[in-house]
Amino acid sequence: MRHTRRWQSLALAAVLALTTLMVPALAAGSTAAASIATQAARVDNVKRNLDVQIWRRDQAGTFVPGTDIHYSTPINRTTRNAVLTIHVAKNGVQVTVEYLTDLNGDGKYELLDGENRSVADVLLSDGSLVSLTSQSQVPNLSAGDYTLTGATLKQGEQRAISARTTAGSGQTSTMTASKVLPSLFLINLKDGNSTTSHYFALYEKALMPADVPVGSWYYSAVEAALDKGYLNGSGPDSFNPDGKVTRAQLAQVLWNLGGSLEAEDPGLADVSSGAWYYLAVSWCCQEELMADIGGSFYPDANISREEVAKVLRECGRLSGFDMEKTVALDSFPDGASVSADCQEGMSWAVANGIFKGNDQGQLCPGDTLTRSQLAVLLDTFLSLQPQ
Repeated sequence: MRHTRRWQSLALAAVLALTTLMVPALAAGSTAAASIATQAARVDNVKRNLDVQIWRRDQAGTFVPGTDIHYSTPINRTTRNAVLTIHVAKNGVQVTVEYLTDLNGDGKYELLDGENRSVADVLLSDGSLVSLTSQSQVPNLSAGDYTLTGATLKQGEQRAISARTTAGSGQTSTMTASKVLPSLFLINLKDGNSTTSHYFALYEKALMPADVPVGSWYYSAVEAALDKGYLNGSGPDSFNPDGKVTRAQLAQVLWNLGGSLEAEDPGLADVSSGAWYYLAVSWCCQEELMADIGGSFYPDANISREEVAKVLRECGRLSGFDMEKTVALDSFPDGASVSADCQEGMSWAVANGIFKGNDQGQLCPGDTLTRSQLAVLLDTFLSLQPQ
């Protein structure tokens, strides 16, 4: 199956394709030849700009990088336990799956053109995927529903990666922390001369935003925070990992973790009952996790690392953690710069592995905390066990 000409129109096809996300299955009366419905606990559809590099076989059969294409397309995000139902409304539809990966970690997706030796998988009537080696192996499916699971797609991805990275293939797989893009699964529904392409991204738990790289030091912590719901994204497909954390935002996170309980009005000058953070601030003040400053809360003020250490110690106290475990701060070059009222909190947080020195061994107590740092701190904090 040759793909060369298809690459020339891929960007246009991505814009025009009937890339739909339907739960439940195709509505009665639709005239579409085929469609995909997704069943999963979590599923949505976001639009992303893709940078794709086409890799083609040379005369020796080695994949070599070729044309770069850039286009915007909807991506169906779901979890790997998803079940896809491909509804075929008429006989003769063909279904193939291709895998877009970032094996070399350069921030571009690789899409392979096998020339006369295809690199796609084909869907059989039993829902299994097999490697496609020639056009004649693509079955014409009969009208009906065909099941394709997320687990089956992931298995196909692993086969594709293995085939791509064999000796002499021309591709090298890092598959380490340098990998920055999640794999995409391109499901093609072909009806005669018409093809619609559906892009899927599969995640373990949470639907991960585009600005959280797969191999980043905070990826798993952000995934846990989004999965458990105590941190939210900053938009439909963003987390804003470098965004600064304000006092109101921290209060909201703590309130989420604490069960979102009611509390008495703290009577603060800058916290009105109509504010989105009102209940959170009220509860944090009531539980003495965060305190007012001269009758005001300063909800929009950025919060520093040392202030967060102090707050987390109070959270540990409320949760029944061991409060006796501490460590001297003088072993850090900037340990003496920790504010007097935050020294006890920072000492406790360091002793319990919540805070660590940076590459220079510094605690950076006065630096504003970022959203990615908060996710990591909370992930460590929540791993502690109460007495």
